[in-house]
Amino acid sequence: MVSLSREAAKKTTVLLKNQALLPLQKKQKVALIGPKAASKDLLGAWSWIGKPEAAVSLAEGLSQKEIDLTVLSYPDGEMLTSTFIDEACKVAKEAEVVLLALGETSEEAGEAASLTKLSLSRKQEALIEAVSQVNPRIATILFCGRPLVLTAIEPLCQAIMIAWFPGSEGGNALADLLMGESEPQGRLAMSFPRAEGQLPMTYAQLSTGRPLTEENSDQKYISRYMDEKNEPLFSFGSGMGYGRCTITHTQIINPQEKDAPFEISCTLKNKGDVPHTTTLQLYSRDDVTEVARPMRELKQWQKIHLAAAEERQHSFYVTPEDFAYVHSDFSTKSDPGTISLYLGFAAASAKLIGTLTI
Repeated sequence: MVSLSREAAKKTTVLLKNQALLPLQKKQKVALIGPKAASKDLLGAWSWIGKPEAAVSLAEGLSQKEIDLTVLSYPDGEMLTSTFIDEACKVAKEAEVVLLALGETSEEAGEAASLTKLSLSRKQEALIEAVSQVNPRIATILFCGRPLVLTAIEPLCQAIMIAWFPGSEGGNALADLLMGESEPQGRLAMSFPRAEGQLPMTYAQLSTGRPLTEENSDQKYISRYMDEKNEPLFSFGSGMGYGRCTITHTQIINPQEKDAPFEISCTLKNKGDVPHTTTLQLYSRDDVTEVARPMRELKQWQKIHLAAAEERQHSFYVTPEDFAYVHSDFSTKSDPGTISLYLGFAAASAKLIGTLTI
């Protein structure tokens, strides 16, 4: 069970940003700072059936690695003081890399724990801002049970990792990921908004009467916010690893036989010098329908492992039945017409590769 818990935590952690800061290097001077640094509150909303005291904290996990580690912890769930923030800046100034372990408590997640403000509370944003003034090499590890508004802190961090509530082996799992002994494989199952006013938000939203496009972005009477972008900060499906994958040579191959599936083909290449696991995602938009349909729907996805510099072809297969939906007469069927197809590594960034006709 211990090994399964550790593996689950590694595979669900999401790396959202990394400007060549991670993974950490052996012998590197690392400062681990924040209320989650030594916290064992890692089990989340269901912690009442677990044993939080038996959890492995991030500090405990990193202490087993070959780095020069300094830990500055703080009582989890309490308001940060100016004294602590000043001390954090002193410690951060002497480090090569700063790991800020921040986020929510288990009591703030799960059932009966709604919030109107989704930004980091208890002066945690102030901590990031202060530390960034003395050392910009910040990787923020966030422990949370919901999408957070990270708009204010994202520019201040060179790396952002979403640990969620990673369970009893969370500290060991995160240490493995931070050291590059394992690669982050998690992808967002929900979008992270830029502001609370964007909610509810889904990648599968319906089109509006005057949707925003590149061509009409200078016009007033279109569906947009005056003070923020329309799209999320991090969209559904987002996540990265330590490799870098590209998609080329996309094509849609019509079936040669009746009732045979369409083939959506592409070439994937790992342009990094380390093995890489990515999640290729196929989205669709039904262009002609009886009932209004989402602007983008996830149809298929596949986790693909590539060796360093490996190039490989991959295909998805779809049939008209894959585009069936419930109509106004409660029948389930697809509508004749064109289907736009998108390939990518997240909902917002998936690129249009063409259309098929059903």
